[in-house]
Amino acid sequence: MIIIITIIFLIIYIIFRVKFETKIKHKRTQVIIEVILIFLIIPICINLLMPIFQIKQLEKEEQFRIAVMDSIVKNKMNSEDIEELIFYKYKNIFESSEEEAKLWVNNFLKTLPDKKLELNSLSKKSEEYIDKLNLEWKPTCELVLKQLDNRINELIKQNENIKIEKENYNLIINVDSNKYKAQKIRIVEFPNGNSIFINFEPARIQRGILIEGIEIVFFEQLKNGYTCAVFSINLDQQLFQINPRNKRYESIDCRTNKNPMEDDNFRNKISEAINKIISSVYLLE
Repeated sequence: MIIIITIIFLIIYIIFRVKFETKIKHKRTQVIIEVILIFLIIPICINLLMPIFQIKQLEKEEQFRIAVMDSIVKNKMNSEDIEELIFYKYKNIFESSEEEAKLWVNNFLKTLPDKKLELNSLSKKSEEYIDKLNLEWKPTCELVLKQLDNRINELIKQNENIKIEKENYNLIINVDSNKYKAQKIRIVEFPNGNSIFINFEPARIQRGILIEGIEIVFFEQLKNGYTCAVFSINLDQQLFQINPRNKRYESIDCRTNKNPMEDDNFRNKISEAINKIISSVYLLE
C-alpha cells in the first residue's frame, strides 16, 4: 500500500512541478508551492486508495470465513484444526490480551492491601446508608401493609373464615455481607378459595451504593391455580411509583418525587389499589 501511494504521489508531484516550474521563475515561490503540494497530495492519495484496500481486507476476511465454514461442513477440519487456524490468524491479538492480563494481575496484587481497606470503608458506608434509608422508607412500607391489614381485619369481623398470615421483612440488605432473597410477607385466603399474597423485594446496597430499590408486588391467586402480579409499589432514591401489571389496574398508575407520606395523591392511589385487589379476589367465585 505504501509503495502504491508513493508512486502515485511522485507521478502527481512531477506533473504539477513541471507545470509550475515553467510558469513560475521565482525560486522561493517554487519551494512554497512544492511544500503545499506535498501536504495536499499525500492526504488525497491516502483517501482515494484507503477504501480500495479496506474492501480488499473485507474480501480477505470473508474468504477466510467461507473457507473455515466450508471445511467444517465438508468435515475437512476437526475442532483442533479450526482452533489452530483461528489462533494463527489472530495470534497478535491473543498474545496482546495475555500481556494485558499479566499487567493487570500484577498491578491488582500490588494494590490489594489498599483495596481491602477501601472495601472495609465502603462496607461501613453501606451500614450508614441503610440506617438513613430505613428512616426514609420504613413509614411508606408500613403504611402499605397497614392499609391491607386494616381492611382484612375488618372483613374478618364479618367472616371468620378469612385467614391472614404475616411475616417480618428486611427493608434493606447489604448484599456484600447478607444473603439476598425475596420475602412473601402477606398471604390472605378467602372462603371462595381465592387469595392475595405480597412479595417483598428489599432494597439492595453494595459497597456503599444503592443498586436496587424496594419493590412490593401484589398477586392475585385464583382457586384454579391461576396466579397474576397485578401491581407493584416501587421505592427508589428520587422516584416512588405505583405500577399496574394488569390492564384492570391501569387507573392506579402513579409516580412522585416527593416523600409518599407527604403526597396525598400517592397515598390515595395506594388505597385505591388495595381496595381494588381485595374486592376483585373476594367477589370472584
